[in-house]
Amino acid sequence: SMSHSSDTIQPGANLMLYGPSGNGKTMLVHAVANERGCTLFHIVPSTFVSQRPGDPEKFARVLFNTARPRSPSIILIDKVDAMLHQGDAVQDAASRRMLTELLQMLNGAGADVGERVVLFSETRVPWEIDPAMRRRLGHAVYVPMPDAEARAALFKSRFASMPKFIAADDVDFDALSREIEPKHYSCADVIKVIAGARESATKRIDRGECARTDTFPVTLADFHAAVQKTASSVDSETLARFDAFAAGTS
Repeated sequence: SMSHSSDTIQPGANLMLYGPSGNGKTMLVHAVANERGCTLFHIVPSTFVSQRPGDPEKFARVLFNTARPRSPSIILIDKVDAMLHQGDAVQDAASRRMLTELLQMLNGAGADVGERVVLFSETRVPWEIDPAMRRRLGHAVYVPMPDAEARAALFKSRFASMPKFIAADDVDFDALSREIEPKHYSCADVIKVIAGARESATKRIDRGECARTDTFPVTLADFHAAVQKTASSVDSETLARFDAFAAGTS
């Protein structure tokens, strides 16, 4: 479960989130931190670019010593695989030293109540991180593509936040979500479909094909037109690789 409260965050409860892009891995961590009252430190790979000896370890100590007095804290390393790529041996070694130092410090956190810090990391290519480092990054949590129920919920929530646009009477979001199952859409792809359908409805109104009112009805035909123009951002080969990786780590 991702629902760590401030009373249950413990040293060593690190998590590595992995899955196809566009499905809210980073957003999920932000939501957990917000819901549970944790201070979130969101770190991106470019933060660690340094060639000077000692800098990686120094950064890890500064980060930890900043997070600890603000605990319960979550340190999120976005695209952790970018820190561990194989192309630059010097930078790869520096990133590993930073992570090693940070993980060692995290293992000593939490001895006192209120001094709890955990590490969450996120990756779209978990197989590019060597197994030893994956184990140190903690429990692997798969964030998969949305199912029909999740897609329908996304359609409904997005339209609820757009008062100028309404779903026409011929739109059934549950049925539409099942209909587009073969497209293998990510959450980001679904949002693109919504934007495309909204644009299609606006163009119909601009062409005078329907009356201009305070709200723009978005029809099933608008959604179908948007689906035709929206390709999945994740190919079937990548999905199969994620499924195989998840099966191997379960």
